[in-house]
Amino acid sequence: MSEPSPLVIDLRVRLLTSFDFLHFGSSCLYAVKKSKRPVVGVMDEKNALKEVYAHAMLSSLGAHQNILRYFSVWKEDNHLFIQNELCDLGTLDSFKTFDEKLLLDVLKQVLEGLRFIHEGGFVHLDIKPDNIFVSSALQPASRRTRAGDDEGFGGEEASSASEKEAPPSKYVFKIGDFGLMTKTDDPKVEEGDSRYLPKEILEEDYSHLPKGDIFALGLSIYELASGAPLPKNGELWQQLRTGHVPLLEGYSKEFNAIIRRTTHQEAAQRPTATELLLHPLIHQNKDKENISKLKQELVKERMKNESLQRELKRKAEETHPRAPPGKLQRANTIF
Repeated sequence: MSEPSPLVIDLRVRLLTSFDFLHFGSSCLYAVKKSKRPVVGVMDEKNALKEVYAHAMLSSLGAHQNILRYFSVWKEDNHLFIQNELCDLGTLDSFKTFDEKLLLDVLKQVLEGLRFIHEGGFVHLDIKPDNIFVSSALQPASRRTRAGDDEGFGGEEASSASEKEAPPSKYVFKIGDFGLMTKTDDPKVEEGDSRYLPKEILEEDYSHLPKGDIFALGLSIYELASGAPLPKNGELWQQLRTGHVPLLEGYSKEFNAIIRRTTHQEAAQRPTATELLLHPLIHQNKDKENISKLKQELVKERMKNESLQRELKRKAEETHPRAPPGKLQRANTIF
């Protein structure tokens, strides 16, 4: 298995490397990222701490089984160290083969993590296989801290109700690397990996940012199922963004339909994380109480999304007021 992927500080250079760390005075293993080059100056430090700030915002919402836990950060000899929980099986890109059952498990658990992020008012913007970490379900819960521990965040109990339940599979999948995370209602977008980004984000349309995470997850699942890396450009790159995703042979019709829905060329037509979790192929009627709860949350989610769309439209009109009658307003484009 490969080591956890490093933190992306900007679009050009990966500055952090990862290694396992045994905490002094305890038997707990952690993953610690160390900056590859010295962090010098206010701007360097601000950029390096982006992921820490993102973890702080997520931690204020509580803990979640499918979100990588953050513990601590420190600076030493002009290098930044970030202490996270250790996932003993690395990341998804270290797995060699997948079948439909395993990919549905990946899809379900990552969707649970995305639902948590999106309900909190945030978007990840860098969903891809090497940002999805994997723990064995039987791995000791060595990351839990007690109230007041220096290693914890916010002085709260780290484990939540969902963490105490026995996971239904042999793996636990966790979303990590939050360096590009931003608020949904006040986005500060930095483009991530173009292999996984939908066309609307590349064209600077941020009106459906959570659907960008859904698109990236859909392409990640497609990539793992196909066994071939996604292109950075070219004909297939265009096909994947115009509703022409090639059929995955050996996978069910329903599974292929999910991939097509998550990668729909129109962002508004893609399902939300909550909607996908209600898909029969994903929930398989295993938990009727949870399904009922999801349906209630879906109603609230749709009302919240309508309100968000109105707010984003208002802000867009304030930023780019309409041209007076008889005058044409030049359209902004990246091409």
